[in-house]
Amino acid sequence: MTIYHWSWNRTPRIEMDLDNILEQIGEFGKFQIQNYLLICLPVIFSAANSLTYVFTAAIPKYRCFVPSCDDPMNATYDSDWVPYAVPPNKISRSSKVFEPDQCFYYKQKEFNGSEFCEPDDFTNETLKCNEWVFDPHERSIVNDWLITCPENEPKLALVGTMHFAGIAFGTVVSGFLADRFGRKNIFILSILLMAITGVLQVISGGLFWFYIFMFLNAVGTAGVYPLAFILGVEMVGKSKREIASMALNYFYAVGEAMVGILAWLSRDWIILQIAASAPPVLFILIIPDSTRWLIAKGRLFEAKAIIDKAAHVNGKEFTSIVPVQLTSNQKDKLTAANKREIWTTFKAIIRSGGCGALSTSARFAALLAPFVPLLEHIDRSFPLTLFGIIAFIGGFLTLILPETLNTKLPETVQDAENLGRKILETDQNNSKEIEITRL
Repeated sequence: MTIYHWSWNRTPRIEMDLDNILEQIGEFGKFQIQNYLLICLPVIFSAANSLTYVFTAAIPKYRCFVPSCDDPMNATYDSDWVPYAVPPNKISRSSKVFEPDQCFYYKQKEFNGSEFCEPDDFTNETLKCNEWVFDPHERSIVNDWLITCPENEPKLALVGTMHFAGIAFGTVVSGFLADRFGRKNIFILSILLMAITGVLQVISGGLFWFYIFMFLNAVGTAGVYPLAFILGVEMVGKSKREIASMALNYFYAVGEAMVGILAWLSRDWIILQIAASAPPVLFILIIPDSTRWLIAKGRLFEAKAIIDKAAHVNGKEFTSIVPVQLTSNQKDKLTAANKREIWTTFKAIIRSGGCGALSTSARFAALLAPFVPLLEHIDRSFPLTLFGIIAFIGGFLTLILPETLNTKLPETVQDAENLGRKILETDQNNSKEIEITRL
């Protein structure tokens, strides 16, 4: 509801307690459910785009092209003579299943006298190849741009690094831009950037532009989930915030599962990339705005329109005391001090930026993560051990965070500081009570 506080100079300061209003019109009614689903659908494709690089830069099965044996126009990956012409790779040497080496083949004898490739036609000497035959059932950028052999593996790892660099940049930038220009506007911009650059990756034609579009795609992808989270949590009442924040993760999980299914069915990085990137554009015209952000920016009439619509859809009667008219004369009477208070009072005005900064801090280690699997060359258990230690440290640090279950969503920076201070004081009081009990 809207409350007027009058100072001695008769200047009004406008405050709106949206949590109280939501209790009147429904904390998670039909209106919120409809709009919540609308912001969750792009999250599915955001999750898909966050994982497509794994399949895009995947290493398919391939082997050396063997002159005099392979047909240049119709080479077959698993020809019968391959075990004689190509040495086994390191993994198959210790197993019973033959897998051909990807970068070497056996040198042929100069005069073998045979029209076919037979075991006696080859020596034990190996040669490095510069042509390859790929398994036709898999397609990634390795096939299209011949990024082959171990010396080129860092180029493939760099795909993941560019992705996480874009995520790190996008989360903080989209958050602060959303606080400045609106949740909905930057949410839509993020979706468009994700969709357009996702498709452009397909037609990039080479690694340089592919890296650029991968980075920009990640920037857009990074803005979708955090802003959907903020939009979802801000549209419901305080008793429903936990449900709203958790339900969004199920949509994200669906997107992660979807990209795996699409990759399995298509086995083609181009089909996968287009399927994961293009559809979200369909949702940009029906995404709702954040009422809390509108209130924080002083755009009360737009906020009132959304509140009235929510009350109508939810079938609730709402006696609004939001002013139906605020004349320009009244606006002019607002002093500079009071204007500053209105624009800096609401915690909602920095909520997206805070979430973005938090998410960005989590991405710095992710920049190096694609290179961690390469540590298998030192010890096969090294990568998993490293990941486990880092996860344990992260889980331990969550123990110092304040509990916000069933508490009022902070509306001001001071409210947020008081929340942390209250938790600290509670812990100190509990410690004192324990000491007294011991005495």
